[in-house]
Amino acid sequence: MYWQKTISSSRFLTFLGLLWLLLSLIIVGTEFGRQPTIQISWVTETEFDTAGFNIYRDTDPNGSFTHQVNEQLIPSQAEPDSGASYQFTDNNVEPGTIYYYRLEDVEFNNTREQHDIFNGEATSIPPNIIFLAIASAITGIFLIIISLRPSPSAHKHTPSSPLP
Repeated sequence: MYWQKTISSSRFLTFLGLLWLLLSLIIVGTEFGRQPTIQISWVTETEFDTAGFNIYRDTDPNGSFTHQVNEQLIPSQAEPDSGASYQFTDNNVEPGTIYYYRLEDVEFNNTREQHDIFNGEATSIPPNIIFLAIASAITGIFLIIISLRPSPSAHKHTPSSPLP
C-alpha cells in the first residue's frame, strides 16, 4: 500500500513539474508572438480652439519628423477651459529601437503648433515576464527531479534474523 502511495505521489510531482514547464513555454511563446508597442500619453491644461492632435515619429532626435503615426486627427476631448489626458499606442515599432516623437496640436483654423520631442523604446519582452518564465521553468525542473529521486522509505533495510 505504501509503495502505491509513493508511486502515485511521484507521478503527481512529475505531472506538476510538466505543468510548470508548460506554463513557462506558454509565457515565452505568448510574449515572443506579441507585437511590441510604445504607449504615448500627454496631458493638456486648456484646449481653446483645439481640434485635435497629431503625433510624428523619427528615429533621429534631430530628424525631420515627417512620419505621422496616427492615421486620423486625434480629436480634442476637453472643454476649452479645461485640459484632458490622452493616450495613443504606436503599434508599428521594432523591438530595441528608440523612437523620438513630436506632438502637434491642430486648431480649428488649421493653425498647428509642434511641441517638445520625447522618446520611447520598444521592448520585446518585459523583464518581469522573463523572470516569471525562468521561475516557472526552475519550479518545473525541481518538481521533476524530486519526483525521480527514490523515496528513502522504499529502500528500508530490514535486519536479517539472528544467526543461531
